[in-house]
Amino acid sequence: MNKSILMIMGGGVIIAIVVAMLVDHGLSPKRVGGAKEPTVQILAASKMLFAGQKLLAADVYWRPWPKNLLYQGLIKKSDQPDPAKLSYYGSPLRHDLEADEPVTTESIITSAKGDFLEAFIAPGMRAMSINVRANTGAAGFVSPGDHVDVILSYTPRVSSRERDAAPDIIAQQASEVILSDVKVLAVDQKDKSTDHSAKIARTVTLEVTPKGAQTLALASQMGTLYLALRRLGDNKKTPERTVTDVDISQVMQELNARVEDRGTGGPEVRLYNGNAVENVPVRPVGQ
Repeated sequence: MNKSILMIMGGGVIIAIVVAMLVDHGLSPKRVGGAKEPTVQILAASKMLFAGQKLLAADVYWRPWPKNLLYQGLIKKSDQPDPAKLSYYGSPLRHDLEADEPVTTESIITSAKGDFLEAFIAPGMRAMSINVRANTGAAGFVSPGDHVDVILSYTPRVSSRERDAAPDIIAQQASEVILSDVKVLAVDQKDKSTDHSAKIARTVTLEVTPKGAQTLALASQMGTLYLALRRLGDNKKTPERTVTDVDISQVMQELNARVEDRGTGGPEVRLYNGNAVENVPVRPVGQ
């Protein structure tokens, strides 16, 4: 083969290789050389942490964080007088934290002392404790964070006139739901931070409205309170009612309606004639 042809072919191969290298270099992402992106050390969770759990040194670590992505609330190692002994240790968490998630000042309840149950009460709500027994409904299986219905079982206290007015609905016992979809805050003075398991309860603390707290206070004097555990995600509620024994009890409401329908309204004398009994209205003295 002619040397000229070989030289031309060799030159073409060399040019093709150079062009390919240039194209590859142009299409490849440019690598940034020099110093790395500046970072700072911030406090982060080393594992899954739960709301109410006391923050311990074993639960956190210092992780690098881009300096240009800092935001208010991050706990920087450089700001701590003694990074090994943080003032935040021993304080409860306000919300759950995922592993490697930054621990911020908003995540920690720094003002809590001793019992910090109040930190978990929703705005406008109240914490109300009731006594329960292991055999009262699902009381032996509830745990903090569950939602329950509160059922009142009681003996209606009615007069003889009310009993005569509605003999078909009078019974020795009555029961009804007085509060629906109530959140359990604590069981036997143990909240979410100290116990995640269900247990037999003697005292259950519930999150209720101010009116709900009054309802529980009155209902606890009327009879026995039971807890019915609700299905997860079932948040259907029943309308709340005013706090009187009549308003709590639908049985009492119906009794009152029956008495009004009879229209007696005044004092009566009960007459016994053999096996027959008759209530006879009488005129009050002075009329």
